[in-house]
Amino acid sequence: MVESDLLGGTCVNRGCVPKKILWSAGNLARSIHLASRQCIASATAIDFPALIAKRDEHIGAIRESLEQSLDDAGVTLCRGEATLLDAHTVGVASRSYTADNVVLATGGKPTPLDIEGANLLSDSRDVLSWTSLPRRVVIAGGGYIGCEFAAIFNALGVDTTLVHDGPFVLDTFPEGMARHVQAGLLASGITVLTDDGLRCVAENGRFLEYSLTSGESGHADVVVAAVGRSPNVEQLGSFADSIERSQSGALSITDQFETSCAGVYAIGDVADRLPLTPVATADGATLAHILHGEGVKGQREADQSRQDSGSPDDSVASECARDPRTMPIDLKLVATTAFTYPPASFVGTVSDDPDESKRAGEVTPLSQNVLAPQQHYKPAFYRLGFNPETAELTGAQLVCESAPDLIAMAAAMVAARTQASTFSTATAIHPSFAEEFFSEARQSS
Repeated sequence: MVESDLLGGTCVNRGCVPKKILWSAGNLARSIHLASRQCIASATAIDFPALIAKRDEHIGAIRESLEQSLDDAGVTLCRGEATLLDAHTVGVASRSYTADNVVLATGGKPTPLDIEGANLLSDSRDVLSWTSLPRRVVIAGGGYIGCEFAAIFNALGVDTTLVHDGPFVLDTFPEGMARHVQAGLLASGITVLTDDGLRCVAENGRFLEYSLTSGESGHADVVVAAVGRSPNVEQLGSFADSIERSQSGALSITDQFETSCAGVYAIGDVADRLPLTPVATADGATLAHILHGEGVKGQREADQSRQDSGSPDDSVASECARDPRTMPIDLKLVATTAFTYPPASFVGTVSDDPDESKRAGEVTPLSQNVLAPQQHYKPAFYRLGFNPETAELTGAQLVCESAPDLIAMAAAMVAARTQASTFSTATAIHPSFAEEFFSEARQSS
């Protein structure tokens, strides 16, 4: 394994892990603040430097654990920048390594924003290295990264503005759900500017002056670009330029993760798959079985035997005989979550066709009016989709405190083609959010 940076990649060091720790701290601060408005708690600020020190200590321990795991497994860890010299050779500094197969797992990086003053912008890597909080922040980009940062820093007391170039934030999420989340961001005090974007940024003393495409302008301590991520391909060298790429710039791969160059495979954010940590983890395990598992060796032998004997290729039988560990996960069953307050999760499909069976609603949490003041909107949301002919669950959209956990169960139910009538055979805890959509699902049976 060749690694030029910190073990664990983006997720461990500059993504999921540090951000979710900040999200948890923001959730705590938010709860205390709301309870203080109800006069049942004292408002206390989070000690941000202490939080960051604790967080970084925890992440350092994760890296040490990863290095120990590699060592225990007998993996040689080579520190340095890798260059792909040919399909079977990788160069690192003055040394070269040859192998039958090369796996590219170089991840991705924040996409830069091409505007005047771009050098003054921060990105997600910068944000997650902060040891103190700014008083005012502007975030350009209303995808899940921008929305999560906006929610977190608003909860931690930062004056936050979110600028997005589309009509509503989270525009890769289902629209009704995304608009519900946007209403929650606005209700929490975040300034959300849609159909707008950053035009330029300039220094002005201790502040940054920014101008928007709409003509509006303002100042902030920090301006963050959160307009997406791009695969890390350029540093692999000129040979990698010959490998086919998708429209996104990621490496095109087969259903066995092989690139257009035989013997070179790609997984994670550098490959043309969903750029999510659980997908990368699953794909890495699957590729290991493809290249070295006993099941795939047996399958190859069976395929070769069939070819040698002149037997017709039975693709159905071939798929049935194949070791399931060598089958890539179905991306349609991968759940997605934006960690706002509350989190927003979805999986599968819920049709917008009014003739198709679906259930939707908004829920007021039991604690509202007790631990938090009355709000003009109901923060929890659900939407379930069913096949009108078979009554099978096709998808779920959830915005609630337990959404990241519940959506995994929903994904399993979609995969199992669970019928609406199944909801009648089980009961949810009372009082709970799950009880609401269990009740709605029963009505669809």
